[in-house]
Amino acid sequence: MILLLMYALKRSERFEHQRVLRMLIWTAVAVLVWDIVFGYVQLRGIMPPYAYMYGGLVWAVALVVAMNRLDFLASYVKRYGTLYNLNPSAILLVDDQGEIESANPAARTLFHTVRVVNERFVDLLPEKKRDEWSAHYDQHFHAQKKFLEFETKIQTKSGQERYVVIDGDFVYIDQKIHGMILIRDVHSFKEAEQSIRFFAYHDPLTKLANRRAFYEQADQALLQADTVALVLIDLDGFKGINDTYGHQVGDDFLIHLGELLEMATPEAGLASRVGGDEFYMYVPNVDADDIVAFVERLQLLLTERPFRLGRETIPIRASIGVSVAPDQGADLDTLIHKADQAMYQIKQHGKNDYAIYDEVLHGPK
Repeated sequence: MILLLMYALKRSERFEHQRVLRMLIWTAVAVLVWDIVFGYVQLRGIMPPYAYMYGGLVWAVALVVAMNRLDFLASYVKRYGTLYNLNPSAILLVDDQGEIESANPAARTLFHTVRVVNERFVDLLPEKKRDEWSAHYDQHFHAQKKFLEFETKIQTKSGQERYVVIDGDFVYIDQKIHGMILIRDVHSFKEAEQSIRFFAYHDPLTKLANRRAFYEQADQALLQADTVALVLIDLDGFKGINDTYGHQVGDDFLIHLGELLEMATPEAGLASRVGGDEFYMYVPNVDADDIVAFVERLQLLLTERPFRLGRETIPIRASIGVSVAPDQGADLDTLIHKADQAMYQIKQHGKNDYAIYDEVLHGPK
């Protein structure tokens, strides 16, 4: 035993382990001496019979003292407890019925409640996410196969929904299989990701689609629809608004116009801001009468809903050019060019009106 302890001491690198081993070595030496002395020397009348056997009791007491004083065995339990309590991710222990048996402090923070234990985990999810989670969890539970990076939402006790990522594994506790679930709150990252994705395809000022989104969706519409009307809108006198009232008012004016264009665009169509005061729209599956009616409704809306600055009213004036696929072209660039020609004719003849490109007449109508 002494040789084994000395070998372990030589290989040990941690100071607390070395302290334990030294104590046990000296205790083993003392027990060895005790056994030798009282194993061969019988002090009858002074010591109880077979006194050497008490060396084993001394050895057992030494082990207990060393373990309690230096926390030798409990260190692993304490490590787990520290990780469990200080972990920023929520950790739940779920029994075979889906009921939460224990939860760390981070779980209570995540769910905005001090009471998570004894609730069914599925009840902490929004209703629309429960079936998806149940199917996923049951599949892995029966196979006792861990899973990683399962994205879903949880619902806090205050009713707020938050995006989370869940990892899970399965352990036996009291002869029953339990699920150990680790939940990471990724709500902030998800919102940031959605914002990045949104602004990759939307104008940050008006929240309309941007040029990139318009080109991608308009190309798809040209492939799928029988006819597509392309509408170009260029504001008249917008520079004067900026110069007179300032750029902040100019921005508010564009935001107001964006709301009107969104309101006027049919569900199958799209309105976009492609430049400073330039806007593109497309409307699929329309005939000639529908196109005229749509543009005239748009003009009427812009007239009836001017931008209001306090008590002052700033009218919305715009030159509008229209081209139609497939009559005036099958590709987007051609349609934009012809709609731009029609709009240019309006710019040359008084502005604040619309023109539809007519290939037969070789010009706008």
